[in-house]
Formats: sequence, C-alpha cells, structure tokens
Amino acid sequence: MPADSAPSRETILITGGSGLIGTRLCRELQRGFKLVGLDVNPPGDERVELSHITTDLTDDASIRHALQEVGDEFGKSLASVIHLAGHY
Repeated sequence: MPADSAPSRETILITGGSGLIGTRLCRELQRGFKLVGLDVNPPGDERVELSHITTDLTDDASIRHALQEVGDEFGKSLASVIHLAGHY
C-alpha cells in the first residue's frame, strides 16, 4: 500500500511523556499511534517517537500555547489524553 494511502494513525497526547513511566508507555504506544508529549524536558530516550512540546503545566499561558500548537499540528480530535505529569 503506498504511504499516502496508508490509514492515518490516531493521536494520543501524554503529559509527562518524557518521564520514566511516560517514556516506557511511549515506546509501547508508538507502534499504533502518533504521540505528542507535553513536558518541561524533551525525552532522553532516542527510541521514543514523540512530538515534544515544551510545556510548563503549572503555567496557564504555557498550557494554552501548547494546546493551540497541538490543535494546529494534529487537529482537534485526539484518541486519548494520558496524564502522567507530576511534581515531586
């Protein structure tokens, strides 16, 4: 099947996608989904296929900007949102 006729993968948004649990989850989900991660740091694992958007989830303006970028790049429909971001 030509690449342009291949079915489009749905998008999953993951907060904290660059963390320990997020990185492991991304490695599993990337086989079937496009992944976009909101985190203050990019993923350190080169095996992770994640579109990273630097986002401070404690800052409303940062969140608004990130969600606008998600909508512009991936559309308004997401398959899922997974919240893994934490502060400790």
